[in-house]
Amino acid sequence: MEAHILEFEQRLVNTMKYLTKEMRRLNSTEQVTLSAIDIFLRTYLTHTQPIQEADREFARQEAKRRYDDIITAIHGGLSDDFGMTEVARKAMPEEKIHERN
Repeated sequence: MEAHILEFEQRLVNTMKYLTKEMRRLNSTEQVTLSAIDIFLRTYLTHTQPIQEADREFARQEAKRRYDDIITAIHGGLSDDFGMTEVARKAMPEEKIHERN
């Protein structure tokens, strides 16, 4: 009986260690996600001018098209075993990179 109790205690300790490790990982993942959202929002709000009422419908359609293109690129890049660097390269053709430099 003592061996069963010790085995149960060891499994409980291992489970608690695993749960603690997972909670730290989830907390870190959440922090990374929130930081990325924060950086995006700050960048967007800093560099994007308000849109005039007359241009809003065109801007909405253009934003949807650009968003769909990015999602398609990410999906295609990840399903083809390419990393995010390759996805970004495809989403930003060479001529656009040179325009910025």
